[in-house]
Amino acid sequence: MGIDLTNKSIMFWVVLTLLIVGSLPFLLSWYQISQSRSAVIDQAQKNHLIISLATADRFEAYLNKYRDLASNLALNPNVYLTPDSVEAADSMKAGLVSNQDIHLIALLLRDSSINTQVGTSQSANAQVIQLARKNESVDIDVEQLIVELSEGFKLLDLSNNKYLGVVVPSARPNVDVVMLVDVDMSQWLNPRVLGQSASISLVDAQGQLIEHAGDEFQGVPVEWLNLFKSGVANGGANLSEQKNNQFIAAFAKVNNLPWYVLSRQSVAFAEQTTADMSRTAWTTFSLVLLVMAALLAMAYYSWVKPIRRIVKAQSALMGKNNQPDWRGGEVMALEQSFDALTKHIDDRNALGQIFVDRYQVISPIGKGGMGSVFLGWDPRLDRHVALKTLPIGKKFGSRENMSQTLVQEAITAAKISHRNVVSIYDVVSTKNTAFIAMEYIKGESLSSLLNRKKSLNLSLTLSIAIAVLKGLNSAHKMGFVHRDIKPANILLDVNGDIKITDFGTATLVSGISVDNVTGTHGYMAPEIYQKGDASLKSDLFAVGVVMAECLLGQNPFKGKKISQTKLNTLNKTVTFPPWIRTRGTEELFKTIELLLDKDPAKRPGSASLMAEQIVQATPFTIKWVPEDADIKIQINDGDYENEKTIVALN
Repeated sequence: MGIDLTNKSIMFWVVLTLLIVGSLPFLLSWYQISQSRSAVIDQAQKNHLIISLATADRFEAYLNKYRDLASNLALNPNVYLTPDSVEAADSMKAGLVSNQDIHLIALLLRDSSINTQVGTSQSANAQVIQLARKNESVDIDVEQLIVELSEGFKLLDLSNNKYLGVVVPSARPNVDVVMLVDVDMSQWLNPRVLGQSASISLVDAQGQLIEHAGDEFQGVPVEWLNLFKSGVANGGANLSEQKNNQFIAAFAKVNNLPWYVLSRQSVAFAEQTTADMSRTAWTTFSLVLLVMAALLAMAYYSWVKPIRRIVKAQSALMGKNNQPDWRGGEVMALEQSFDALTKHIDDRNALGQIFVDRYQVISPIGKGGMGSVFLGWDPRLDRHVALKTLPIGKKFGSRENMSQTLVQEAITAAKISHRNVVSIYDVVSTKNTAFIAMEYIKGESLSSLLNRKKSLNLSLTLSIAIAVLKGLNSAHKMGFVHRDIKPANILLDVNGDIKITDFGTATLVSGISVDNVTGTHGYMAPEIYQKGDASLKSDLFAVGVVMAECLLGQNPFKGKKISQTKLNTLNKTVTFPPWIRTRGTEELFKTIELLLDKDPAKRPGSASLMAEQIVQATPFTIKWVPEDADIKIQINDGDYENEKTIVALN
């Protein structure tokens, strides 16, 4: 059974690509590491030979420096013409001072037949003509020194210190310049450059150790001693075995001297190097995995998430029933969403060809229990309008009764002329259908705003309440009770207008009967549940609920079931926490609590009186700023009501 790769998510391909790109170099490196032991050993042999040759060159340069100093003194006329003169002594002292490591300078006459001056020392072969030294306290047997030195260089152990003896003949026969230098040969031997378990040694042609640094000196291989004695080789490297251990070794000759620099290292370092390389590779791979994880996160947030958001947004534009299908991956979902959106746009374009009376239908705005609303265009007056029609389907009553209800809403609202009430422009009705042309509010409902913001600050809440109370006051003066004040029926314009809409349930106070219960659960006053008694003060109670919902972020009476909502409305007392109360005065919140009183007699006598009390109790100027509220233009043609209105038709 094969693997279907045709419907995979973008993340699948991103992960697969990163795994391939990130893993291939690691696998290649791992293979190279597994093959690297012999390569490491070969390279190490080359390194040993290079280091040995370089160390030998440093020794040669170091020795030549003192030979040149001695040669310059030997060629000084004061020295070879009059070696016993004061001028010769001064030249010797100047040479002694010129370098802090020179301990002693002497002029020797290598002829025992010459009578020496009184006070000079002599041996069987030479006598000291003049002697200059830095530290008289250092006990050096000069006679023994003369015996041991011959022309050239020699390392000497004198008074528990190592010295380099340098002998150079002067321009005068049988007169030699002798120089004794305090020397530290170990400064030129640095095995650390070769890595762990390495050593560097300086030996003579017989294999005797002169100086050593690093691991224990293991001696000179016999085959190398033969090369040293023959003097035919200046350097070399090989892989030797000693005591069941393999070693890398190299040597280099110091020019013009029978000295050799040896370097040595166990091949165990190769295994250690390979292990280090392996650990480094794993560490690098771990870092690669972290980078891959970061790239995956970046890919998700930069590509996948935006695509998903586009698909969801396109689905939202087409309504709640159009949910994206992710089974084929984001690309396929985007293609399907684009096709559906194209069809949706085509349908809307077709909708734009429909006219209701003189009004052109442009697009759906929303739908609720009391009807469907479309954005329309009035070509005669050159303005947008909102067209409210009967709801799709029969949810209650007959279409004839619903048509009458819609017409009654238009008549009721048309009688109320106020800046905080949506204006009615026109109404058209037949026996089975009707529509209202009314003012188009370019914005959103308070319900939509609360869905986004959850809650509002005190200033915005009071601004909305004042506007609603003023609009209600105008309706109440005309003798109408709205009976369905709720966030879905409060419209907020981007230009700053706040308007009440949906007077489909509004009724003359004189026409309200006990059995004619209308409104939305959670906003209806207690007396409506108890007696079916709707009044001007039941509208004020609904305003108080809306204010509480804006401040608290939820309807204070809302329950999981209608019965629970009803019990909460009858019995629950709304309280505002201290962090909300501190934004205003105590008098202000007592005024708001009056609106929510269970007893309608204790509520304010009118909407205008309530508005005045709120203004007087507020410690700041109440001003509605739509930019602060972040009002959006509603484009979703889904339900604009979160809570359904219950309607009792006569």
